Amino acid sequence: MFIHTVSFKRILLYKACVPTYYMTIMARQDEITKKKKRVANNVSHSNRKTKRTQKINLQTKRFFIAEENRWVKLKVTTRSMRSIAKMGILAFAKKHAFSL
Repeated sequence: MFIHTVSFKRILLYKACVPTYYMTIMARQDEITKKKKRVANNVSHSNRKTKRTQKINLQTKRFFIAEENRWVKLKVTTRSMRSIAKMGILAFAKKHAFSL
């Protein structure tokens, strides 16, 4: 197995010349409801239980706010997308205390 090693100086030089907004990593969570992955059990035929994670179905979607005549790009779950379609983006954001 080949393991690629990079010198520490090269990493520091890379971080120095790349702007910080390129290096930010967003968490895999719904931006409005703050839902994250869950921990569950894999259960075998012999009823042994081992830990596993259940990832959320996260989608990046643009929503149009008609009252403000603008688009908003959000990372939301498909469950949130259904709720937004029913009650509207502003009402859903207000319900979860999220400011657009």
